[in-house]
Amino acid sequence: TYSKMSTDAVSTSSPGKLGSWGCIGHLTESQNADLIQFLEKANPDDIDVAKFRVESKESASLRFLRARDFSVSKALTLLSDCVKRKLAEKVDEYVSLTANEVACCDVEAMKKWYPHTQLGFDKLNRPVLFEHSGGVNSTALLHMTTLDHLIKYHWWTMENELNRMFEVAASQGSVTISTCVILDLAGMNLSHFSPHAMEHLKAIVAIDNTCYPELLGKMLVINAPWIAISMWDVLKGWLDPRTQAKIEIMRAGADSSNKLLEFISANQLPRAYGGSGDTAYCSCRDADSTDFVHIPRGGHLSRSVLVGAGQSLLVDSYLGEGEVGLEVWATSKAPATHSKGDVDKDGHPGELLRKELIKHADSHPHRLLLQLDNSSPAQRTFTVTWTNPARFYSRALTYVLTVVDPLDGLAAKVGKLEVVEKKDAAAATEQQTQKAESTSTLAAESPVSDGGKAQVEQPENN
Repeated sequence: TYSKMSTDAVSTSSPGKLGSWGCIGHLTESQNADLIQFLEKANPDDIDVAKFRVESKESASLRFLRARDFSVSKALTLLSDCVKRKLAEKVDEYVSLTANEVACCDVEAMKKWYPHTQLGFDKLNRPVLFEHSGGVNSTALLHMTTLDHLIKYHWWTMENELNRMFEVAASQGSVTISTCVILDLAGMNLSHFSPHAMEHLKAIVAIDNTCYPELLGKMLVINAPWIAISMWDVLKGWLDPRTQAKIEIMRAGADSSNKLLEFISANQLPRAYGGSGDTAYCSCRDADSTDFVHIPRGGHLSRSVLVGAGQSLLVDSYLGEGEVGLEVWATSKAPATHSKGDVDKDGHPGELLRKELIKHADSHPHRLLLQLDNSSPAQRTFTVTWTNPARFYSRALTYVLTVVDPLDGLAAKVGKLEVVEKKDAAAATEQQTQKAESTSTLAAESPVSDGGKAQVEQPENN
C-alpha cells in the first residue's frame, strides 16, 4: 500500500512558487492523500506505460493529478486514455527505429523547413527544446513526407529523444521530468496558419495533453510579431495563473538573450540566441545540397557535387505530382565548368551513371533514393539533372544531395522505409525473401504513404 509516504514529499504549508505546485516536496496533506489514493487505484502496469524510463511512479502520477487539479477520478480516466493511445500507436516499437524510418524522409534535411532540435539542459537540468516556428515551410515539408508520418515522428521524439535526454539528466545527478521550450517566431506571418499547419498542431496538442500531461516547465517565446502578441493578450485570460506563469513572450526586436540566460547557462545556449553553445538548427544543408524548387514546364534543374575517390553520392528526390526525368553524369572536370553531357579534361565524354523517370502515382509524395559510387581512383564531379517534360505545368521537387563514405551509404540513410507500416504475415515473409536475395542496395524507391513498399535493385558497376 501507499499509506505511508516519505515526509519529504509533504509540505504542511501552502506551496510557495507556482512552478512547484503539486510536485514532490511541495504537496499539501490533501494532495498527498490524493496521490496515495491514485496509486492504490491505478494499475501499476498502466503507470509503467505512461511514465518515462527514469521517472518514478509517484512523479508520473502527480503529472496526471496536476493535469486534472487533483481529481483522482479524472486523473485515472486520463491515465486510461493515455495507455489506450500508446498501445494503439505501438510506441514501444519506436525504440528500435530511427527518425528517418519513422518520418519516411531525410530528417536532417527536413529540418531546413521544420527547424527544431533538442539541445542541452537549462539551469534546473530540464531538457531544452528549440523550435523556429517562424521558419516552417509547410508546403516544402509536405513534399517530403505526409502529415501522418510527421505525427509518427512526434511520437518517436517524445518516446526516444525525451527519454534519452531525461536519462542523460539523471546521469548528471538529478532529473526534473519537465521541459524548457524556446519558441522562435521570427518570420511568422499568416501563411503559417494554413489548414495543414493547424491540423499538425492540433494533433500534437491532443497527443501531449493525453499522453504527456504537465510536461512543460517553462516556455520562452521570442521574436514574437504583433499578431502573436495580440493573440496572447486574449488567450492568457483563458489560462489559470499557474499556466500563465510558465509562458513568457518577448516581442520582435527585443533583446531576449538576457532573459534566456536567466534560465539557460551560456554554454548550453546557442550562439544565435546569445550563448556560447552549439548551433541550434541544422546548418549542414545549403541551397545547392538541399532545396525545394519548382521546375518550369519543359525546363530542367542541374546541381553538381564533387565526390572523392571511393565515396558515394546519395541523390534523394521527392516529387509531389506528375513526373520528372532524372539523369546523373560524371566527369573529371570541376563543378563550375561542368554541364550535362560535357567532356572531361582529356576530351572523353562525361559518363552517364543513371537515368530514371520519377512518376507520382497517388496523393502522397513519391520518393526516389539513389546511391551512386565513385569507383575511380580520383575525385569526380557528379552532375544531377532533373527535367520536367510537362508542356503546361511546373513541377514541385525537393532534393537532397549527400556525399558519404561507403559504410554510411544507403542503408544508414534510409533504413527500412516500410518498417513503420502495418504488414500482414505474407507481406512480411515476402519482404524477408527480398532482403535475403539482395545483399546490398543501390536504389530505394517508395511512395511515402501507408502500405508503400521499398523496391531494391542490385548495384551497378559505375
